[in-house]
Amino acid sequence: MNLILKFLKIIFKTFIGLLAVIIIIVGILSIKFDKNIDVCDKESFIEALEKKKQNQNGFVDYKIKICKDLQTNKNIFLNIVKNYSYALQYADDSLKKDKDVVLAAVKNYGDALKYADDSLKKDKDVVLAAVKHNSIFLEYADNSLKKDKNFMLNAVKSDAFSLIYADNSLKKDKDVVLAAVKNNGDALQYADNSLKKDKDVVLAAVKNNGDALQYADNSLKKDKDIVLAAVKNNGDALQYADNSLKKDKDVVLAAVKNNGDALQYADNSLKKDKDVVLIALNSHINAGSALEYADDSLKKDKVVVLIAVKHNGYVLQYADDSLKKDKDVVLAAVECNGEALQYADNSLKKDKDVVLAIVKSNGNALQYADNSLKKDKDVVLAAVKNFGASLKYADESLKKDKDFMLAAVKSNGYALQFADDSLKKDKDVVLAAVKDSKDALQYADDSLKKELEEKNK
Repeated sequence: MNLILKFLKIIFKTFIGLLAVIIIIVGILSIKFDKNIDVCDKESFIEALEKKKQNQNGFVDYKIKICKDLQTNKNIFLNIVKNYSYALQYADDSLKKDKDVVLAAVKNYGDALKYADDSLKKDKDVVLAAVKHNSIFLEYADNSLKKDKNFMLNAVKSDAFSLIYADNSLKKDKDVVLAAVKNNGDALQYADNSLKKDKDVVLAAVKNNGDALQYADNSLKKDKDIVLAAVKNNGDALQYADNSLKKDKDVVLAAVKNNGDALQYADNSLKKDKDVVLIALNSHINAGSALEYADDSLKKDKVVVLIAVKHNGYVLQYADDSLKKDKDVVLAAVECNGEALQYADNSLKKDKDVVLAIVKSNGNALQYADNSLKKDKDVVLAAVKNFGASLKYADESLKKDKDFMLAAVKSNGYALQFADDSLKKDKDVVLAAVKDSKDALQYADDSLKKELEEKNK
């Protein structure tokens, strides 16, 4: 018992020691080493900026110090900030007040606005140029601009999410909010609640992006005009509609026509409606996949299921078990996607005609065939002809069968990879494989590989 305790103490001490080392290493890795670079000419400045840019996430933080002559040289800075906007931080204060220099910097990248003099953070031209890159740079703008209606109108037209930074008074302004949601409907989330109840505003938002319906006032989620406009733009917006409209056939039809998967949000009564389900199955987006959400009664309907699997073979998994035994349905599914065989009834996985037809066009489907057919030479050879790697799913007895393997590698040299080791040493088999594909030599036994490589020199 004492020996066990001593052993556990040693392990614990070792663990604590390793943990301490790991903590020290992590601490060292998180340290940035400062390196000062003194520059007095344009070329050296650009070189230093490049080093800083390239080591942004590295161990060295380059501290650039520039001489006064360079720091106050407008022509040089004007030229440099056009390519390195962050160079503005090294400029003399006089240049941070210079509109030409600052405008050139923010046109390159808006983040440079944070280095500008406060006087230019009030300048509409400068700030708008920054916002064109990303509305997030409005955070550096003077508050006076965030209250300026004309400026904010231009800002939201450039980037709808500029509305985030608008003064609260302008989040209540219909003109500003309309301009924002016409640019991007999702901007509705930043509008004042009073405008989320405004039909004109919400209609404009959902016409641009149906998903914006989620931000509308509940009263408008019951409005058929609004919801219809939303689901026509994005069928998935049906999830945000009032339950009363999820029962409305016109609304649901419009939604599933746009995106078949929207059927999942419809009322159960419409999931039983064959017209609705058929429209969903033939939708522009996710055709066929709506079978998953259809009522069980329609999953037994051969016409419905046939349409679904012709669009998407994988939805065979949602069909009623009775149709997973139906040869027409299964063949239609695997014609669309051979691997749909995995969802077929076991009786069809044993059917040679069915499996043979499938593996001829999708050899990889052999993995889902019944084990009895994985021993069948006709079936496996057909699979290998389509896809050499499908041999890995064949019964081991075939991988050891020289006659079979000769036929396999003649049709697809890469099948040699999955042959029994004894046949990877067989000259006849390896030569047949290499004749079909020279690259197959890599799978031969080393003894033959060396011999054949010498011959090919």
